[in-house]
This record gives sequence, C-alpha cells and structure tokens, in this order.
Amino acid sequence: MENLGFARHAGILWVIATLFTATISADAADTIEFLNGAKLEGKVIAIDKEHRMVEFEVTIAGSTRARKYGYNKIHRVVWNGKEYEVTQKEGNALASSPAINSLGAGSDGNRSAAEVRAIIDSVGGSAPDWLAATPVEYPNAVDLNWPIPAPQPWNNQRNVGASPNEDDFSG
Repeated sequence: MENLGFARHAGILWVIATLFTATISADAADTIEFLNGAKLEGKVIAIDKEHRMVEFEVTIAGSTRARKYGYNKIHRVVWNGKEYEVTQKEGNALASSPAINSLGAGSDGNRSAAEVRAIIDSVGGSAPDWLAATPVEYPNAVDLNWPIPAPQPWNNQRNVGASPNEDDFSG
C-alpha cells in the first residue's frame, strides 16, 4: 500500500511539473506588435539588421509558417522576455487636429457618443487642412470642357455621354 502512495505522489508531481513547463514555454513566446496595433505570438527566428528585417515563426491552426517583416511595419518586439521598440508609433493624425483637440476629451481620454457627434457636426463638413495645399493634376487625355454639341464624327472612346443615335435607345 505504501508503494501506491508513492506512485500517487509521483503522478501528482509529474502533473505539476508538466503544467509548470507548459506555463514557462507559454511565457517564453516571442511577440511582435505592428504599427497598426495587431500582435503576433510565436518565435523570433532571426534578426537581419543590415536589411532591417525580422524573421518570425508563428503557428496558426496547427500550421507553422515563417515570414519576414520589415522594421517599418513593426512597433515593438518582445524577444526572450525583453522588450525592444523597433519603430516609434506616430501620433494619431485625427487626435492631433487642432479643431478636434479644441473640443477636448474626457478625463480618461475617451469621448462619449455625444462628444463624437459634436466633433462630426463641427468639422465633418469642412475640408481638411491639407486639401488646399494639394495640387489637382488631371491627365492631359481628360477633356473637362464637355463641348456641346460634341465634335463630329462621333467617337465613343472620347465622347462619353448620350449617344447621337437616340433612336437606338428608345423603348
């Protein structure tokens, strides 16, 4: 009977050791956080500083894949438990707008639905700050004059609009 007690304790110790090992391996997973906020957990295979690339292995639905990501897409990497910031995230352009900042946010940094509607009502119909500085350049092939009547002979490749043969479309 004493041997059974030892076997029971050995079994419990084995279960605890297995759970502990699984916890350690789960905590040891590397993580990539992209600039858009998406995160991947897997394993960093290689870091190519010369080409500014990180090769990362991830298992999804039982299929393991390795892929290379450029530094320009990665915000931070957690590798072997150490965190490295690769590319600093830029501030949100919408949040940095003076018109929107003048309306303010709550003390927790979030806005209520009514505050968001007020922002949309105040700046939603106006042109963005950058629009006036953006040149409008149409290709030379686009004729915006729309001469009436259209030049003859009719060319359906250049004269877009009503057909000169109205009888073709009468019901």
